[in-house]
Amino acid sequence: MCLGGEEVLLPTQYDVINPATEETIASVSDAGYEEAMQALDIAAKSFDLWKNTPPKQRADVLFKAYYKMQEELSSIA
Repeated sequence: MCLGGEEVLLPTQYDVINPATEETIASVSDAGYEEAMQALDIAAKSFDLWKNTPPKQRADVLFKAYYKMQEELSSIA
């Protein structure tokens, strides 16, 4: 899992299974309360930076994310 841009490997992992093929398509961490609280703290700190970012710059970031998702649509859908 990713917290604050850093990859965090937790001891317990679960496989994500494609029900159509029964193939394992990913492995995800078993995050708990501590990780949730850490994610909320990071999000709160990030919000202060984001709310002070000029609207044009925020729009540019969101459009980049949108276009990237469109490029990767077949792998994330």
